[in-house]
Amino acid sequence: MSYRKQSALFLAAALMITGGCAAEAPFQAQPGESAQAMQDRYLAWTATRSGWVRSASGLESHRLGTSNPTGATASAASIVTVQCEGRFLDGRLFFATDPSKPLVDPLTKLIKGWQEGVLLMHVGETWEFVLPPDLAYGEKGWHSPSPAIPSIPPHTALQFKIQLLAVENPPQSGK
Repeated sequence: MSYRKQSALFLAAALMITGGCAAEAPFQAQPGESAQAMQDRYLAWTATRSGWVRSASGLESHRLGTSNPTGATASAASIVTVQCEGRFLDGRLFFATDPSKPLVDPLTKLIKGWQEGVLLMHVGETWEFVLPPDLAYGEKGWHSPSPAIPSIPPHTALQFKIQLLAVENPPQSGK
């Protein structure tokens, strides 16, 4: 068999295995690109990614790995326990939980994008989220109290990887 035929068969087999899709090229910031231009281009790029969903609010989400449909889900009033990492759109890490110390907080105390995104999750699942600025820290940004943790500038879209470890739902009050 000729080299050309072998290459064509290999390509056909690879396309069958991957469902016909070529591997997704990673997003890269362009040299000299303004933060706003990069953010706009990134949000347009993520909207086209396979397996990602954009909600009416602009939250982009994607579950990693298998679903856990029998896992507990949070309500707006839940206290959630998560492992997470937060990154700027250029990939720089600005926050990550210590594996031995997950984040435990009432969902109502977290940013809007988390409040919406965590409601999509079941305990045991890991999701990726892209939050437009108004679902992150908005026009005020966030000033870090520590020089070791970067501040988040105003009008900044962010990406998070969140693993939902546990949900504590408040007791239902009787009427």
